[in-house]
Amino acid sequence: MIINQKIEIKFDKESSLILDSQSRMCSKLYNILLENCKKEYEETGQNKLLTGRNLRDLVVDIKQEHAYLYSVHSSPLKNTAFRLKSAFEKYFKSLKDKTYDFGYPKFHSNKKKWFSLLYDEPNKGIRIENKHIRISLGYKLDEKGKKIRLYVNGILDEKIKVGNVKTYRITKELNKYYLIVTIEVSYKIKERKENKIISIDPNHTNFFVGIDNEGKTIELGKIYLIKYFDKQIDKVKSKRDKCLKKSKTVTNENGTSYTVASKRYQRLDKALTKLYLKRKNQLKTALFTITHKLCDEYTHIVIGDYVPTPDLAKYHTMARAMLNQSPIGQFRSILQHVSAKRGCKFEIVDEAYTTMTCSVCGEVCHHEPNEREFICPCCNTKLYRDINSAINIGIKAKVLSGSDYKGIDLSKPLYTANYNLRKQRVSGWN
Repeated sequence: MIINQKIEIKFDKESSLILDSQSRMCSKLYNILLENCKKEYEETGQNKLLTGRNLRDLVVDIKQEHAYLYSVHSSPLKNTAFRLKSAFEKYFKSLKDKTYDFGYPKFHSNKKKWFSLLYDEPNKGIRIENKHIRISLGYKLDEKGKKIRLYVNGILDEKIKVGNVKTYRITKELNKYYLIVTIEVSYKIKERKENKIISIDPNHTNFFVGIDNEGKTIELGKIYLIKYFDKQIDKVKSKRDKCLKKSKTVTNENGTSYTVASKRYQRLDKALTKLYLKRKNQLKTALFTITHKLCDEYTHIVIGDYVPTPDLAKYHTMARAMLNQSPIGQFRSILQHVSAKRGCKFEIVDEAYTTMTCSVCGEVCHHEPNEREFICPCCNTKLYRDINSAINIGIKAKVLSGSDYKGIDLSKPLYTANYNLRKQRVSGWN
């Protein structure tokens, strides 16, 4: 099994500045490669640079023109080319498949995002002993023209897990450096003999509604920490943007000019970045907590393929709540990962017409979105709308039968649970 481990690295001031310059040089190389690709297509109408190893080979020619690239290790340089090629491949895929959304590659701004350094050969470029790490850079020439290898040294916050290391990636978040290690470990999945099944209907009214093979129903409310952090982000962003009026334009001796923001703007910008990062980490913790709770209770998890889209938002004010505050796609991918690790069976089902179909008789009838109770005109079945949809998802996966729930009171969920941000656990479930 492949796992990732994220460890903070502590550097001195000089090493930090060196790594920042390495990131800027890789970012500039990325932009040069992108410019060459665009120029080739405009002049010839072809994309020969994107075939085979042509883009990687172009890096060698660019190094001869830009000598400063020799001070960067070969692994981050070649992976910069692979990164651009991968971005183009995703863009071309989106042109053929409309469900796959990926735009044309853009020029990278190192001011907005630190360009990560990838070392994809474990025995080349990075050396680790206990908690000490030595990162190889490129080389420089001394007075006699002899090559001198450059290094930076740092200290890891914790030891790397034992296993077969595949790649190392160095990133930076909020002036802190991290080492992301991809490790292949031997992991034995525990066999679970009991057969407990749950069918889940994700939506934007609540986070999800589920029903299991014993007839128990659970409604998990929205993760309100997202809404809380969005309000805080809006406040800080509004204050920060007002400071743009006090920014000054500075002109260099060579005639080029640039804008310098006020100290208040820079302080608020750092606070805004902290809020974004905290929101991201808190949401990740919440989703992992919910998925582990599901895997503790059930051995077979079925979930609908619902994806919030702009056309579902009837009013403009609904768009943010449905698109930005409903992390259903992220939840599904985490659930798939945790299920495989915990030995649970996982299925994604097409949930077309599951809301409009009666789970007992199969009659299709239209209901308005604001109607939370499903009433079948054919068999007079009455049940909670989202529970009906969850049963239909289970029927499509051939793990549940609608007739089993005939006569059972499903007008409301048995459990109404919520994620507790302070205690970092799901409350109201069992």
